[in-house]
Amino acid sequence: TVWLDVLGKDAAEFANLVEPLGFHPLSLEDAMEAVLRPKVETFLNYVFVAVRAINHEAGARPHDTIGLKLFLGEKFIVSVHRRPISSIASVHDRLPQILRRSTHPSIILAQLCSDVIDYFDPVVRSLEDRIEELEEASFQNPTVQAGEKLLAAQREVLLLRRAAVPVRDLLHTILDRADPLITVESRVHLRDALDEITRITDWRNVLRELSTGALTMYQAALDNQMNAVMKFLSVAATLA
Repeated sequence: TVWLDVLGKDAAEFANLVEPLGFHPLSLEDAMEAVLRPKVETFLNYVFVAVRAINHEAGARPHDTIGLKLFLGEKFIVSVHRRPISSIASVHDRLPQILRRSTHPSIILAQLCSDVIDYFDPVVRSLEDRIEELEEASFQNPTVQAGEKLLAAQREVLLLRRAAVPVRDLLHTILDRADPLITVESRVHLRDALDEITRITDWRNVLRELSTGALTMYQAALDNQMNAVMKFLSVAATLA
């Protein structure tokens, strides 16, 4: 089993590097794309999988993702990404333990997909905590800045859906296909990853309801504050 990890965006260099593996020109083109929707394609001697991983670089936004493209063959797996991805290093560190279960390269693909999904969890938890804090703060002090922060959090929830749902659909597609390059052991891990990303997308629906409820509470607190101001002005005008 050979795992070739390619970090970069030089299309010509990449094509020369993997020329002996006989990849289709369209796959080579997709591998170099900066933005590519998650998908899976089956070719004569390999499977091409594109997924998006959470970006953990300093200053990155919670919904920022990096494209990860995978070529799976009978004896090899090639991973391609334009920027460093935490999941690559994480799976590489655990490789001896992973290969004890299976030496087929599809087990590496399954572990990469699973690790990519694991990194969604802390992002969702952090977003949930922030929404709850903003909800309490905006109700106690319904300022314009508080409303803007709530709207920004709600937008992040929507963008998080755009990142997570395609990954869930991708895993469904992989598991529905009876591809011989995906072993039984690998399918077990992929099903577990599917359960996890399904839980995350369901959690995202809860976050959407929380953010909507927080905005409703903010608007109610703002209306109450405005009513109090109007009452004061009415009394002042009457006395005047």
